[in-house]
Amino acid sequence: MQKSPILLSAFLSFVPFLQAESVGPSFGAANTSERELISRQTKKEPIFSAIDDFLQPWEEWEEEHLNGDGIYVFGHYAAIAQKTSKVINPTDDDSAATGVFRMFGVWDAINSNQKVDKGTFTVAFDHRHAYTDIANDALAINIGYLGVNSTFYNDTQFSLIYLKYAQAFNNNHTGLVIGRYDPNDHQNVVGYENPWETFTNIAVMLDASVAFPDSSWGIAGGHWTTDQWYVLGGINDANGLATDNLEFFEGGAEFYKYVHTGWSPSKKERYSKNINLLAWHVDERDNAGIDGAKGIALSAAWTFDEQWMPFTRLGFSDGDAPIYNKSVTVGMQYKFKHNDSQAGIAFNWGSPPNDLRDQVTAEAFYKIQLANNLTLTPDIQYINGASFNPVDTTVWIYGIRSRLTF
Repeated sequence: MQKSPILLSAFLSFVPFLQAESVGPSFGAANTSERELISRQTKKEPIFSAIDDFLQPWEEWEEEHLNGDGIYVFGHYAAIAQKTSKVINPTDDDSAATGVFRMFGVWDAINSNQKVDKGTFTVAFDHRHAYTDIANDALAINIGYLGVNSTFYNDTQFSLIYLKYAQAFNNNHTGLVIGRYDPNDHQNVVGYENPWETFTNIAVMLDASVAFPDSSWGIAGGHWTTDQWYVLGGINDANGLATDNLEFFEGGAEFYKYVHTGWSPSKKERYSKNINLLAWHVDERDNAGIDGAKGIALSAAWTFDEQWMPFTRLGFSDGDAPIYNKSVTVGMQYKFKHNDSQAGIAFNWGSPPNDLRDQVTAEAFYKIQLANNLTLTPDIQYINGASFNPVDTTVWIYGIRSRLTF
């Protein structure tokens, strides 16, 4: 994560343990275009280099013809395969495989040759496709699990994820984003989140007591009040979906709103050492038949010796919109010193609305940095008390992911 556009959601590093100099307001999440770009430009310590050598001509051409004008084109292809130990109905699929192609286009339209107060347009799209009869997100239904066992790995085909403009102000102390984007990229962010290469179950990666919005039209802003404290806030179309064909507030004036404050020892440690508090509210959605909801969420993470990152989340909510009304997550992530591989384990307890059975979810992963542009991530999930499973109290999900960036 070296040279990058400086936006509201610029990140320190794709790997949260890196102590790189902060390049912007740094309010976004791991899968934003800004952090993806920085990660792509960061040289890692992989096991092999053949793939990197193959992609080098493209990177050199891009550097010569595009980057000097503040234009960046990049993306990745990610794939996952999973198998469950049990399903409710013996005739249901117990395995699935899915691929996701994501492409970014970024243009530093204002102050492109400066390190501060840049203005940047971003567009990004996905093509998500199942290799098997079902996509991986459908495995949750087949085992009776209330939640998302594989974030982003569905069969929604083409989706426009970003169509946004972001502007930094005030010598990078303040940021604004407007357009179409994922509000989860700008709220309750903790440094271990990366659905492509770390945890993939949404219960341990995010806080499932929050009524997660999807990519939608909105506006958000953030400001570093001191070198340690920051505040964020935003509002989005509560009915927006990544697959909604760009409908603009089709459901009317129904909004998802949030305010967020956090503390870190310094800006450059924002994603390795942080404590933050989120308060949110979503309006009742008449056409969708979903009642309004509100809640608060507390998150914390702290990195020791640039390797060990323990983290925790605690959330409470009212209403039927979130997965859980109460949620507690604890976990640990570890970065290996001599290469960029990582490992992690996390546990979540969640209490759903409507008197459904409590669920316990655990996940462990090992991300292997095979090449600068290629990772391989074996993964295992443990689910106890799946809310809609009347028979089995314990289900395992075995998985493996790969990701090629370019």
